[in-house]
Amino acid sequence: MAGRPRKLITEEMLQKIEYYASRGLHECQIVKLINVGQSWFTDKKKEHPELQKALDDGIAKGVAHVAKKLYENIDNGNVSAQIFYLKTKGGWKESHVLEGPGQDGNAIKVESTVKLDAQALLSKAMDNALGNKSDNKE
Repeated sequence: MAGRPRKLITEEMLQKIEYYASRGLHECQIVKLINVGQSWFTDKKKEHPELQKALDDGIAKGVAHVAKKLYENIDNGNVSAQIFYLKTKGGWKESHVLEGPGQDGNAIKVESTVKLDAQALLSKAMDNALGNKSDNKE
């Protein structure tokens, strides 16, 4: 019987999938590295849930690893890491001001801001980081 040899799902394949996913690779990149086609992989995921589990576990491990490193940077005083965290998890936003000439030649100013109670957000973040439970409603 001629044709391509059947590709078997092995423990080694599952470990590679999990590893590559933990390193941030997308499925389309992973299938190339494990030497299978995208359609084969998509079809087999329906029949073999362990393939999707390997992807999901790898993604979760990668996110956990990066989150751990982010927290280490935050704890070590890395201001960029602190700002990143507060923007993504604390609801912080940046304000933008645009200025330019209007139709009459006079300057126009357009502001786009989000009002934040930075002190309250920072206090809440510090309480959470220190494990303090404050239920004080203001």
